[in-house]
Amino acid sequence: MKSYLYANFTESSTNYGNYIIDFATKEFLKKNITAPINFTEYDSFKDVIPQGNFDGLFIPGCTMLTPGENRSLDNLSQISFKSYCLAGSLWYSNIDKNFLVKKRLIKYSKGEMPNFSIVQDLSAIIGSRDSYTYNVLKNNDFNTLYTGCPTLFLDKSDIKDNNYVLFSFGRGNYYKQVSIGNSISKKHRVIGICHEDGDMERLLAAGWKNPIVTFHNDIELYLSYFKNASYIISGRLHGILPSIAFGKKCMYFGTDDTRTTILHDIGVPIYKLNDLKNFKDLCCVFENQNLFDFFKSNMVKVAHSIFDKE
Repeated sequence: MKSYLYANFTESSTNYGNYIIDFATKEFLKKNITAPINFTEYDSFKDVIPQGNFDGLFIPGCTMLTPGENRSLDNLSQISFKSYCLAGSLWYSNIDKNFLVKKRLIKYSKGEMPNFSIVQDLSAIIGSRDSYTYNVLKNNDFNTLYTGCPTLFLDKSDIKDNNYVLFSFGRGNYYKQVSIGNSISKKHRVIGICHEDGDMERLLAAGWKNPIVTFHNDIELYLSYFKNASYIISGRLHGILPSIAFGKKCMYFGTDDTRTTILHDIGVPIYKLNDLKNFKDLCCVFENQNLFDFFKSNMVKVAHSIFDKE
């Protein structure tokens, strides 16, 4: 049995989206890799990567390709075994509009230059979660495939319509979000869902008047609120992606950055807060099955390049 170090990204995280990605990644591997694999998990947010007799370091993805996000991964060059990534993202708040030319970028708008200090130490095919990451890596001669996010392949069993609107809160603008959610609840049953530690306290302080749920170390219970909703209004990437996976009528009002280029490819509009009052007209089911099949095929190829090597 092969043994891999697993770069855990939930242990020290305050972002519940990491738990969704971690769960979806492990479910994907169970269904698509038949060879037995032993994972030894360590907290990738810490400074040191454990040494040992491992066949490799497995990086699930998320924004772990971005230097500084998971501190230990800034030290990949110091370990004695190879490193691999299933579905990673380079995260920058401003998307550069550039001409991509091999090893350099000719810039014509303001934004951050990509840092390849982690990517350059990866082996096998590098899985890219979004089209920004894929295009930047591909145009700089890295071996990569556009995999999308494993969240899109979550199990679709036990999906119901329990006649409520799930308000999946975004970052910031809490008073505005709360005001809009409370207004919607005058005509519809609304349940709020938090995505980060401290969100519930902030939202209640801002005047939230409806039921609200948070994460209690039970990812399947947490995801059930998405599975059972009639409509989902989300301000987080990993609020909208499970909504899409479960075939729900949904809309997105969150940030627009390098990570969300995957939403552009799926065809998800990015709305403003003031648009949310018209959610019934704007929410839709995103049935882009050809793209999802393309993502899954590529993710399987990346996984096999990691785990089926001699």
